[in-house]
Amino acid sequence: MADHDATARGSGVSSLTGRAEPRMEDQLSDADQVADTVGRRGSPVNVLDFAELARNAGEPVDAVERGERGVRSAMGWSR
Repeated sequence: MADHDATARGSGVSSLTGRAEPRMEDQLSDADQVADTVGRRGSPVNVLDFAELARNAGEPVDAVERGERGVRSAMGWSR
C-alpha cells in the first residue's frame, strides 16, 4: 500500500486545543490517590465533571451565535 498524506486532499476544521482544569491539576498532584484509583479502576481513568462538559460544549455554540470570524455551524447525521 502506498504512503499517502492524509491531509493532502482533505479539508476540515482544526482540532480543539486541550486544556487542564484546576481540579485536574489537583487530582493529579496526589500521586497516592492516582495510583490507588488506577489500581482499582484500571487505566485509562476518566474523571468527568458534567458542569465542565456543559460549559465546554456551549463554547462553540456561543462563538457561532457571536458570529466570530472563521467559526461556522453545520448539522450532520450518522447512521
